[in-house]
Amino acid sequence: MTSIKENGQSIHDSCDLESYMVIDVDNTGTYFQYYSDDPATEPCGLDATYNFSVSAGSSSSNYNWILEGVSSPLILNGNILQLTFGSDEVLEFVKN
Repeated sequence: MTSIKENGQSIHDSCDLESYMVIDVDNTGTYFQYYSDDPATEPCGLDATYNFSVSAGSSSSNYNWILEGVSSPLILNGNILQLTFGSDEVLEFVKN
């Protein structure tokens, strides 16, 4: 992950940026979320994993990320993948 933004403002710390997702060829995947209350005093660790699926959206770069029956927009622009939650939180990932 390269950034987490809420209302356009960065809200992440170094531990949050350890989070990543793996998307398989069958349009399923796993999101690995890392978290620390305070990275300066507490080790960063894997907080949760989420299994999700991806479905086609309105164009070749727009998709839907589906987790527990809730769909969120997923946009692929070059090697950057943006996942939007609600109207204000955006996660950005860079493809390795």
